[in-house]
Amino acid sequence: MTHRILIVDDDSSFRALCIRMFRKRSNQDWSIAEAADGAAAIDIFAKEKFDCVMVDYRLPEMLGTELIPLLQQQSEREVPMILLSAGEIEPNNLNAAVVDACSFVSKSSVGSAALIHTVEDLLRAAQSSCCAGDKRVAEH
Repeated sequence: MTHRILIVDDDSSFRALCIRMFRKRSNQDWSIAEAADGAAAIDIFAKEKFDCVMVDYRLPEMLGTELIPLLQQQSEREVPMILLSAGEIEPNNLNAAVVDACSFVSKSSVGSAALIHTVEDLLRAAQSSCCAGDKRVAEH
């Protein structure tokens, strides 16, 4: 089974690193789309179905925390979202809906298998929730 992922980050070298990580360190099949900003992400997300979306916290024209609810409004189903940040993200300072809707991953963990494991765990949880008729995704 091929899993579709959308990576939203204005840093093209970071997107390329993520793609290399998924292709080298996982035994899953991945189809990965990229967006450099929120507007491109909204456009791509509207045209294609994704199993998971990874969003940088700081995008050029909007924060990732602003983009995530916009993507969720477009989706007919619950899509796991991962908020990426180079620094600490304090969930207490974020909108409760965003905190409930996504997992948080440090960009420094991309060089390890931690990001892939997080994505795979979210996909398994989403599949389990879908099969059980529950739209919620487990927290990580």
